[in-house]
Amino acid sequence: MKIGLSRASITPVNLESVNSLNSDNFISILDNIYCNIIALDSNASNALFISLDLVWVDNIFCENLINLIKSKFKFKEENIVISATHAHTSPQIVDKFSNCIFNSDEYRKFLTNVVFKTVGFAIDNMIDGYGKISVSKTSQNINRRKLIFNLKSFLRFKRVIANRPNKEGVVDDQIVSIRFYDNNDTPVGMFINFSAHPTLAKMQSISSDYPGSISNLMIKRHGRLFVTCFFQGFCGNIKPKIIKRNTHNVGNIGLKFLLNLFDRVAFQKDLNKERIVDYAKAIILELDNPYIVLKFDQINIKSIIRKIKLKTNINDSNKGAILRIQILKIGSKFAFIAMNGEIFSEYSVWIRRQLQKNGIIIMSNGYSGGMIGYIPTSKAIKEGGYEVNGSLELFGMSTGFSNFIERDIKKTINEILFELNMLKKL
Repeated sequence: MKIGLSRASITPVNLESVNSLNSDNFISILDNIYCNIIALDSNASNALFISLDLVWVDNIFCENLINLIKSKFKFKEENIVISATHAHTSPQIVDKFSNCIFNSDEYRKFLTNVVFKTVGFAIDNMIDGYGKISVSKTSQNINRRKLIFNLKSFLRFKRVIANRPNKEGVVDDQIVSIRFYDNNDTPVGMFINFSAHPTLAKMQSISSDYPGSISNLMIKRHGRLFVTCFFQGFCGNIKPKIIKRNTHNVGNIGLKFLLNLFDRVAFQKDLNKERIVDYAKAIILELDNPYIVLKFDQINIKSIIRKIKLKTNINDSNKGAILRIQILKIGSKFAFIAMNGEIFSEYSVWIRRQLQKNGIIIMSNGYSGGMIGYIPTSKAIKEGGYEVNGSLELFGMSTGFSNFIERDIKKTINEILFELNMLKKL
């Protein structure tokens, strides 16, 4: 098997040319952001994996980049993965989101040029080597949707979904990685698939958040040429397990007593660089203690991209969004599953259960090939909350998804898995 690896900075030269997720201008750079690229080639099968330290990518950017790559290199579209790490402290490059200022034409051109050149470097400098797939358990992430009483809902005798740590909620507790080695057994790069919103750094400064800290730590361990492609998991309802207990500094003793009756456990944010690095170290510690390891030195890739229309809760064919499902079967024991949304963790857990009986390991990757918004489960749609209702304006939607999208998504995924001979029957 041949492996091509490359890495290049995509940190904007001019901070005034980009905006953050909340539409503010960045005032500083906490750390540089990068594109990380790994290409694989073996026996007439090849695949290209691009990981970008961005909050997300849109379908126009991805389509243009894929066409540019296909014009020079021999990759099929379904074998090209373009994914964002979802670092919230990175430039916002999508122009369709209603409450985000888009000021990034200059940066998009710069980004496309850098990524294309970096792809070329990876392909022109391929080496012989092999890979090891590993699976580890993690305790570093937690569900972020919890039914609670707040002051307003308490007066209505009704609990509401809030952004709070929920230790009882579903969470994808696996870290899946592939470590790549040259034929002298020297580590040269890796894939990491882990699920948790990168929301630790301060929004005013450009940062790659904890995915970038993982990459930097691996470079310190293995050398400056080591390439880490971080593939964000299905983390639509998952955050880092870094929590605190709020205190209410109010003068009114009665009000303070009332507020203290409610859920006071919350997520920590605006962490300094040292604490973000500590979190990355905790993930790597778990990564270094796998319970499954599989070696491979050949790849035989079969892949499918399928697009389905997700209906909204009003029966209007003009409403909804197109979900892009990309599945690459790499050999007989590994699959890479990517979608263009903020996918809820329950989908990843379900897919793993579907395939574990056949001994197949998966990486589940959101924020890939575009962005259409949160993809909740039927249960979550009934419960409501930010991901279901509060984020609609951000993603340009006037109404939420139908309760039936979970059924339609799972049906389509099963059909693809069956076509790729990963499921024996539907």
